[in-house]
Amino acid sequence: MTPPRCHTLDPKNGTTPISAEEIVRRLENPGSSSPRPERKKIIIFTDIGRHIDDATLLVLITYLHKIQVVEVLLIVANVTPTERRAKAAKFICENMGVPDVRVATGSNGTDRSIELHSHEFSGVESIQGTIEERHKIIEILEALRKKEEQCAMIGAWAEHQEDPNILQPSAKAQNNSYDNEATNRVYSWLSQNRITTYTATRVPAIQAAVPAEVLKQPAARGHPVAKYIAEAFEKQEYRVYTQSAEPDPHDRYMEHMDLKWYAERATRYVEAFPNKEPESFEEIRPYLDMTLYDPVAGLICALSGHPFFNQVFQPHGKQISLGPQEKTKVVHYIIGRSGDKANNVEDVPDVNPKLLRDVMELLIRKALEQTMPE
Repeated sequence: MTPPRCHTLDPKNGTTPISAEEIVRRLENPGSSSPRPERKKIIIFTDIGRHIDDATLLVLITYLHKIQVVEVLLIVANVTPTERRAKAAKFICENMGVPDVRVATGSNGTDRSIELHSHEFSGVESIQGTIEERHKIIEILEALRKKEEQCAMIGAWAEHQEDPNILQPSAKAQNNSYDNEATNRVYSWLSQNRITTYTATRVPAIQAAVPAEVLKQPAARGHPVAKYIAEAFEKQEYRVYTQSAEPDPHDRYMEHMDLKWYAERATRYVEAFPNKEPESFEEIRPYLDMTLYDPVAGLICALSGHPFFNQVFQPHGKQISLGPQEKTKVVHYIIGRSGDKANNVEDVPDVNPKLLRDVMELLIRKALEQTMPE
């Protein structure tokens, strides 16, 4: 059985493991003995609304923008309807105290009809600022040309059938499947420009799931962003539960996503009721945590270069292949590797799950507390 890795020792003194509180304190107030790395300039591409992790990423990253850990140059809202997604992103920025962060509409992603759900935009209120035109994306990308150093993303890669150390774009990933030609162009650009890339898989996000209470409490006190995300989370989870409860596998989102699969995602429920499938949504509801895929990738951008980065993340290097003969020397880092239940091999998160969860929870909590309406 392959055990999950433990976090390394604090490089500051070589002996004491670091805590989430210490990491956040150093981000907020770096001391002279541990100067802060150069502020990272980042662009965020998001399909905000489709899953609550996109909105939660903006809560976390706008706080890091405020305390000058990162500089968000632009947020690009992709996947139709891009105007509504852009307004949702701007709504979050304005209510998180960073109305200066620019938001633009991006690509529709596909000509296919995209199913929208009630939770995606129902909590988005009016915005004061404007949405940038698409040409602004080109201007900013041109300004950064040949200065790109790093790209972090969620999933979308598959191991090559003949060599598990080589990666290629996954045709099964939903966003990739919208336009496979565009997908290959993006990954070819990453490869040809020798840009170091990181992919966070579902494994670390599941193992570092954050309690929903971090949103529910400020939502009850009237924070508009917390309310929007908390309500979307409830509706989203109810929809997934309902699909998982379908007796016919063809009626589920994916055939293997049954009630057993759904229950296993809720670690606290499994601990309380081992080997028991929930009989209703209300039964499992108090035990649900938020699986925050995008914030995991966002923190890779924010924390890289800091002395405590390797205490949170332990990347696993692989290579990128975009064709049978093309193999680059650019390292692509995987955060999270799936195990093999049949052979009793556990998932390897490539993170310290507890430390990652605590850092995300603390940053989200501070971000919401400091922007609570009076």
